[in-house]
Amino acid sequence: MRSQLKDARTAVVVALEGREWPLGWNDKAWAQSWSVYWSALAGRMADDAFRKVAEAYNYLELLQSGLAAGGRALVGNDEKFLNDVRTSIDAAEPLVTG
Repeated sequence: MRSQLKDARTAVVVALEGREWPLGWNDKAWAQSWSVYWSALAGRMADDAFRKVAEAYNYLELLQSGLAAGGRALVGNDEKFLNDVRTSIDAAEPLVTG
């Protein structure tokens, strides 16, 4: 999970630095991974920690949609969204392993 969060954070940084949704990130399956991991995590994590990880993966699901449209310029609230994703990932990453 930690490696997925790091990958997603990299995608966010690339998007923010390039001012566009980057190409080559459309094959990520972060949302599908969450569907596998969430029940095991819910049983062993403190509520607040689980909430932070769940929030990050909710953002990752939305991030997947943006990355699927790679190559287009950031518009509207894209930059705010990407910064919110990065903040959420930064809060969740220390709470997970692997």
